[in-house]
Amino acid sequence: MVEPSQPHELELLPYDLLQESDRKLSFSLSELLPKLSYPILSTLDRSLLDPLSEAAHPSERLSDTETQDFILRHVFRIASESLRENSDLLHCLLRLHYKEQRLPTLLSDRLIAILRQKPQFRIFPLETIVSDRSAFLQFLQENWNSFARQQMLKTLPIVSTVDSNPSYGNVGTINLPFKHKDVWA
Repeated sequence: MVEPSQPHELELLPYDLLQESDRKLSFSLSELLPKLSYPILSTLDRSLLDPLSEAAHPSERLSDTETQDFILRHVFRIASESLRENSDLLHCLLRLHYKEQRLPTLLSDRLIAILRQKPQFRIFPLETIVSDRSAFLQFLQENWNSFARQQMLKTLPIVSTVDSNPSYGNVGTINLPFKHKDVWA
C-alpha cells in the first residue's frame, strides 16, 4: 500500500520550482471523496482511487459498511444483492480472479460476511476462494474433475468401478453449475 503524501514532501522539490509557483495545493481523501468513509478509503491501494473517483458519488455521507458496499459495487462491479445462485457467485469470482483483481482485506471480509448470510453459499469455502486466486482455481479444478466424472458416468452404459464421490483435498466437492452460460465460457 502506498503511504499518503506528507506536507513536508514539498520541501523536497527543487528551490527554483518552489519560487516560481504561485500557490501550493494539497488534497486529501476526505476532501476528494467527502461522502465516503475516510477510515475505509485510507486502507485502499491508491490504484483503486481513480475508478472510485469516476463513480457516481452518493448524495449523503456513507457509513463504513456502506462505503465498503459502494466500493465493491463501483470499483469491483460486485453487487451483493445480485448474487442469488451458485452460478452468480461463480461468475463473480471467475471475473474477479481472471482479471487478477485482488480485493483488499476489508472488502474481502465484507463480501464474505454478506455471502455467509445467504444459506445457499454456506457450503462454499468462502474465506479461501474469495481472497486467494490459486485456492479458487484449485477449488474449480477439483469440482470440475468431479463434474467431468459425473458426466462421463452418465454416458457410460457399463457399471464403473471408479469412485463416483471422491474427496479432493480438504475442501470437498460442490455441485457447481458448470453448464450455466455465464460459467461455461
